[in-house]
Formats: sequence, structure tokens, C-alpha cells
Amino acid sequence: MDPQLDTELRRVLEGYEKVINSLKKRGLMKINEGKRQLKLSGFELLALKLMTIRPVKKALGVHLFSCPERSIGGKQQLFIGTDSKNRFGRLLRRVICDLSEEEMCTMSCVAEDIGTHSLRKGSSSYALGQVNGPTPVSVYLRMGQSLGKLKDRYIHFGEGADQLCGRMIAGLPFNSERFGVLPPHFPPPIISMMTVEYWDEIVSGYSNYPRGVQSAFPFLLASVIHHEQFLRESLTPNHPIFIARVFTANVLLQQQRGATVLAIGESPVCGLKATGIPAHLAVAKKVNELREEVANLHREIDELKTDMAAKLPNEVAVKVVSELRQQFVVNGVAPVTLRDIDMRIADLRTNMVAEFRSALNAAQLPNATAVANISGEQQPVWRSWSWGDGQICHAVPKDWEFPARASVKAIWNLWFFGDKDAGIRPYRLLSKQHDIKPEHRMRHSRVSVVMSYTEQLVEEAGALPASVTKISALQVPAGDKVFDTAFTTMLSQLYSMKPKRPEDLSCGTLYNRLCQYRRSQQSA
Repeated sequence: MDPQLDTELRRVLEGYEKVINSLKKRGLMKINEGKRQLKLSGFELLALKLMTIRPVKKALGVHLFSCPERSIGGKQQLFIGTDSKNRFGRLLRRVICDLSEEEMCTMSCVAEDIGTHSLRKGSSSYALGQVNGPTPVSVYLRMGQSLGKLKDRYIHFGEGADQLCGRMIAGLPFNSERFGVLPPHFPPPIISMMTVEYWDEIVSGYSNYPRGVQSAFPFLLASVIHHEQFLRESLTPNHPIFIARVFTANVLLQQQRGATVLAIGESPVCGLKATGIPAHLAVAKKVNELREEVANLHREIDELKTDMAAKLPNEVAVKVVSELRQQFVVNGVAPVTLRDIDMRIADLRTNMVAEFRSALNAAQLPNATAVANISGEQQPVWRSWSWGDGQICHAVPKDWEFPARASVKAIWNLWFFGDKDAGIRPYRLLSKQHDIKPEHRMRHSRVSVVMSYTEQLVEEAGALPASVTKISALQVPAGDKVFDTAFTTMLSQLYSMKPKRPEDLSCGTLYNRLCQYRRSQQSA
């Protein structure tokens, strides 16, 4: 920025601050204690920018796919429930208490010094602390800070600062070309297969999300699939994301794995381009590409030298012998050696084998195609595993655990529709004595009681379509509607007041409530 312009802006800001302080002292302006409430437009702008940057740890995608339920109407909050501030504070305190002494030393502070802090203040401090980063005025505007008349006068100052601030707050390295990295995304052929029906199958209540969030779901899904290995290594096997429908009911999962595209600057498969990139980083990217091309050229030259040193003498010798023999003729006849005859026979044998194989392949291709189609149609979706215990094959892997503390909706999906990613059939078909470990059979029994009661409520409410006789015959989106009907009835029976976060209730909690409800019914 021009120094004269920077000086002028700072002078205006200082004068504006003096006027405000004078008005407060004279009692002509209200004095706010603590942080001023951010306006609705500020929340929308801040949420939009934070959602479009796709954080490095992919927490937003994991959260939305693990807890996808949203009700029709009302506030569309990112984190469901009330008192989010105190819940986050308690969670932060528990995490800090679990840190070891070595981890606290790495953080260079004591546990008492760690606490919650304003996201706007921390983000602005970080963005303003970078060399050649966004200007203070642009940061204040994007963080929702008021600048009075300057906001209207200099609204176009610092073009691209929104994207620049977003990339910096996301933690991308500002001094590397990787600062211009694009979020993981799918190529157009896979995107074209992600219809509304597809999203209804893997995201419960997809139609209840705002349009802006719906448009971000392909990027969130690509992020989760791209970092699947990282998530499986970092999270526990019982994490809700691994039993969510994004894995258990995703019909495109095998096609999506390995198909995600991660590029810098511009996508090679679509028109997606990175914005908010400083000019020096764009130049650094071109220089790095030029360096790679020069390195590849040197490598090709070295390989060519090696090939010439190894192959050229033999090729020259063969060519010289061939020329001499063509020119050396006795009485009009070229001399023939045994080696010439052996070479001719070997060439003839190679040609005959190739012709025979081509004819056999052409004759067997129709039959092989028919057999492949039959086997593909008869191949079951569900797998079997051998535990090496001398018994028949089991329907689950040897070290598999029955889910604990999973939400009722997640267990509902697994109970009636199974886990297609792992190849485990619907949990209602599992053998308690044969497939469930002894220490997990209590979980299976409680889930079985809750699911049986849910089926009873479905039958009493007549929630099934006329042409369907059992829940497992439904499509997954239709099963969501049936579950909502039965779950609402269940909550009204088991709770005098609707719980604050019903979507997080586990089967164990509902089992205890159901036992109390049945005892009260018997005593009455």
C-alpha cells in the first residue's frame, strides 16, 4: 500500500476514535460492556468465508456428515443445541486436563493460561501479523468491525482480501506456493452422478439444509474421502463418522476413492481456480514448474547417455555385419549361416503363437463375457470372514466391535440396511451367539429391544407404504421419514419434555427409558 495513503487512513481512524471517546464521556453514546453482538450480516459473511476455506483438519465435513439432521424451519445452526459457548469451554478444559507433561511443555505454557478466545480477535491478529498480508482496513471490514463512514468510502479498498484472509486463517503456508492449493474435489463425471436422491441417501435431512450449504456438500464429501486414511489413523474406530451413511450407504464410495483431485492454482479437470493469491506466490509457482521441467530434462539426458553407452556398440556391430553380408555375394548367392536359420525359425514361432492366441481370444470372448455378467449378478453384497476358530464363516471381521454410544439414527441405518462399505449385512441378521463377542452381547440385546419397539411403533402408526411390508424393503430416504414418525412417538412416550438434543440419544439411553416406561405401565 502507498505510504501516504496508509498515513492518511491511520490519521482518519485515530480521529474517529477520539470522536467516539468524546461522545461516550459526554454521555451521548452508549457504553458497551464486553464484546458487542455481531450483526446477522456479519455472522453470515463470517460463516460463509469459514465454510468455503475447508479447514485443514476437515472438521466441518466430519461434523456435518456425523450429525446431518436438520429440522424444517427454525434456526439453521451449525452446532445443534444450546449453550454452545459453555459446552466448548468444558470440552476444552477436559482436553487440557488430559494433556501429558510433555505435551504441555511443547505448548510452552501452563494449563491455567489456556482458555477460550474470540475467533474474530484471534483471526485478525493472525492475519495482520503476516508480512505483505492484508491491510488493517480490509481485515477490520471482513471481521465485522465498524469503521463509520470509511466503510462506504473505502469499501473497494484491498481487492481479494476476503479470499486472502480466508486462506491465512485456514493455516495455509503464506511463504509457499501451497498457499494457493484448491480444496479436494471430484471430476465432473462423478459430480454428475451426485443427484438429489443420492444426497438424500447419505445425508439425512439433506433437503432441510440451506442452498448454500447444499452446494458445499460435494466439496465436504471430497474432503472426507480424500483424507479417509488420515481420519482412520487419527480417530477411534467407533467414531460416528465411520458408521455414518457417507460410508455405510454410499453407492459411489468405490468410485470416489482415488478420484479426488488436489491441485494448486487451477484444477486440471474443471474450471475451479484459486483466488486471493499474492502475485509473488504465482511467480513462485511458475518458477517451481520451470525447475521441475529442467530437472526432468536433465534426467532424460542422463538416461539417453546411459542407453547410448549400453546399446549403441551392439547396434552398430549388427548394422555393420548386415551391410557386409549384403555386399558379400559368391556367384550371385548370399551366404547363409546356422544362426540365420535359427533366427528365422524363432521369428516364425513367435508369429504363429501370436496368431493362435488371437484366434482363441476371439472365440472365447463371448462366453467369458456371459460368465462375467452372470457372476456379477449373483455376487452377494455382503461378505463373510474366517476367524480361524474351526467354525463356519462369520458375518463380521474377527476384531469387529458392536457400536457403543452410537445415535439411534445411526443404529437404525445399520440395523435395517447394513454397512455396504465394510460388507457387513444388516445388524438384525447377525447371529448373537456366532458373530457378536461375549463382551458386546449386552449391547446387541439392548439395541434389539429398542429396534423391536421402534418397529412396533411403525406398525401402529401405519407409517409404511401400502406396497411395503417390512422396513428393510424401503429405500434409505423413505426409511428416514418412517424413522422420524416412530422416533417422535417414542420421545413423546418416554419423555415428559422433549430432550434438548434428541438426535444424540443413544440406544442405551432409550433402553433405560423404555424399561422405566414399561414398569410404570405395568404398575398402573
